[in-house]
Amino acid sequence: MILNSYPDRLDEYLPILNDEAARTADLITDLFELARLDAHELELNLAPTALPDVMSRVATSYKALAWDQRRIVLDVDFPSSLPLVLADVQRVEQVLANLITNAMRFTLEGGVITIEAEKLEGVVEVRVSDTGIGIPPED
Repeated sequence: MILNSYPDRLDEYLPILNDEAARTADLITDLFELARLDAHELELNLAPTALPDVMSRVATSYKALAWDQRRIVLDVDFPSSLPLVLADVQRVEQVLANLITNAMRFTLEGGVITIEAEKLEGVVEVRVSDTGIGIPPED
């Protein structure tokens, strides 16, 4: 076991192991939720929601990480006049976090990730875009 082999490096390895364990637990949770979604058993807790608050909260939790890891700027852009939307806050946060994580993975150092929202006809559209490599048109 790595901790027994290198006890003097415990301070270095313990945070890494903790992060990986948390990431694995999140993946397992996501897989269970996907299975519930596929079985039409996923319950949504819909409530009037201020998307700017949710977007800002999620972005704030990733801004320092994006900057520290790859010098990526995480920008949030939305009009102050967005109406409340009926949404499951936990699911919106989860989707935004997944999109930001994916964007961070494929955005080169010094890039930009932008989270935007705008009111369209009867809906509010949220977009996460980045200056990363993108998806080939054929895919």
